[in-house]
Amino acid sequence: MKTNTAKRQFAGFLLMGIGAFIGFISCVLSLLNPIPELYNLILYGLTSVAIVVALIGLYLVLE
Repeated sequence: MKTNTAKRQFAGFLLMGIGAFIGFISCVLSLLNPIPELYNLILYGLTSVAIVVALIGLYLVLE
């Protein structure tokens, strides 16, 4: 039982880190705007993905 909880928490922290990294990349790309045609995709798409991944990680950690 303890190993299952540890695996779940590790996966949760990993997902939170990945979500934070995607959010940071989304923020930087939105500010730099290297490809103007993809601005809305980067701003709304990547940010939404980052939030969902981070929230799944939070769910795994806090459950």
